[in-house]
Amino acid sequence: MRRLLPPVLWLICLALMGGAALAGWTLPFLPAPWHLAGWALFAGGFVITNLAARQFRLARTNINTFGDPGTLVTTGLFAVSALHYIPYEERAASAIFGETYAAYRARVRRWI
Repeated sequence: MRRLLPPVLWLICLALMGGAALAGWTLPFLPAPWHLAGWALFAGGFVITNLAARQFRLARTNINTFGDPGTLVTTGLFAVSALHYIPYEERAASAIFGETYAAYRARVRRWI
């Protein structure tokens, strides 16, 4: 099975949610104007994702989730939390960076 990159998976989910909304398959969980809180969360996630991607570009390393990283990014958002590291990536980072990655893991929280 081919692995879906997070941005592609995100676009698929966005399209499915948009289609469900257009079809009227929504539930009124929050009355107006509180439903707008979802847009604020969406915008916050978009900003965080782009800041993290910028850190990868500045480090000139691979941002592809399933590719081998060239540099361990420990600045910016990654100085606080290992935002993008999931078990698959943790094993790869540990194999590639060894003690450097172990020291990084000891220094930051695993998840936000």
